[in-house]
Amino acid sequence: MKLMDDNTPLNMEVGEAIHEGQVCHVLRVNYQKDTWYFYIDKKTFQMRTYLFYQDADETKGEFILLKEEFKVSGMNIPKERSWYTLPDSTFLGTDVLISSN
Repeated sequence: MKLMDDNTPLNMEVGEAIHEGQVCHVLRVNYQKDTWYFYIDKKTFQMRTYLFYQDADETKGEFILLKEEFKVSGMNIPKERSWYTLPDSTFLGTDVLISSN
């Protein structure tokens, strides 16, 4: 999944939201089966979180919180991703990047 891919159905309307005290741009992508939202910090352009819904009513899905960054081949990759369910915020688990080798 790439936001800049020609086949990504990116909604050109950019929203705005507060996430963990930071003002973020909100990008929406409507894939065939899921709707994704990406929260991008307005000052640093760092992705803060993303979430997706698996239904048209946007009631069932997951959100992923990103923490820290790790540089891999010149790219900033989230070091930690914590997964939660929507709408009840049940914690599912955390992925931690410990090495790029």
